[in-house]
Amino acid sequence: MKITNIKRTSGSKYELLIEGKKNIIYEDVLLEFNIYKPCEIAKEVYEQIIASNDFWEGYYKAIKYINFKMRTEKEVYQKLNSLKISKQQISKIIFKLKEEGYIDNKKYVKAFILDQLKLTLNGPKKIAIQLKQKGISDIIISKELQAIDKEAFKNNAQRYINKKVKVNNSGSLARLQLKLKNDLYNLGYSEEYYEDLLENICIDEETNYQKDKLKIEKTLAKKYSGEELELKVKQKLYALGYRK
Repeated sequence: MKITNIKRTSGSKYELLIEGKKNIIYEDVLLEFNIYKPCEIAKEVYEQIIASNDFWEGYYKAIKYINFKMRTEKEVYQKLNSLKISKQQISKIIFKLKEEGYIDNKKYVKAFILDQLKLTLNGPKKIAIQLKQKGISDIIISKELQAIDKEAFKNNAQRYINKKVKVNNSGSLARLQLKLKNDLYNLGYSEEYYEDLLENICIDEETNYQKDKLKIEKTLAKKYSGEELELKVKQKLYALGYRK
C-alpha cells in the first residue's frame, strides 16, 4: 500500500493519502511507525496504524473528558464505551491514563469528600454511597473518610439543625427532634454526629403550642363543638408531639 501524501491538519493530526483515500492520523502514530514522508507500507502495517490511531483517538478524548472534571476509572470506562471504543482499547487507554496520573481514585475520593463538605450538608454514609456508585472500592472510601476530622461533619450537621430550627414555628420540641433525626439519617449521618446536638436544641415550645392550639381549634370548630371538639383538638396536638 502506498502513502502518496502527508499533510498537517490541526493540532497533532495529519492527513495521509493512502491508496487515494484520506486518513486522519495522529502524530503519535506517525512517530511510532517512523512515517515522515510518502512511502510504501504493507497491508499488515496499515492495519496496525489504524489500530494505533484508534487508541490515540480514544486516549485524547479521555484526556479532554478528564480535563473538564476529575473522573474515576469507572466514569472514564463508561465514557469510552459510549464512544464505541473496543474493550481491549479501553483497557489499554485506562492503563496509560493511570500510569500517567490522569486517573487516581484516591485523589478523586479526597477531592470529592472535601467538595461535599464545602458545598453540601451530606454526611459520611451518603458520601460513601455516591463514591461507591462511581466505582470506588470500599477500602479506599473507608480510609479517606476516616482521615477526615469528625468535627467537620459534626459542624455540617449543626448547620443543618440550625437552619431547620430557625424556620421552625410549629410543633413540639420532641416532634422537631424526631424530624431532624430522620433528616440527618437520610443525609448520611450516624447518631454519633448529631445525638448531643439534638439534645441541646432550644425552641419556644409554649408559643408554638398556643399558636397550633388556636389554629386547630379554629379549623375543627367548623365541624365539632363542646367536649368532642376538645377531644379532637387534644388528638391533633398530641400528633404534633405535645404532651400537655
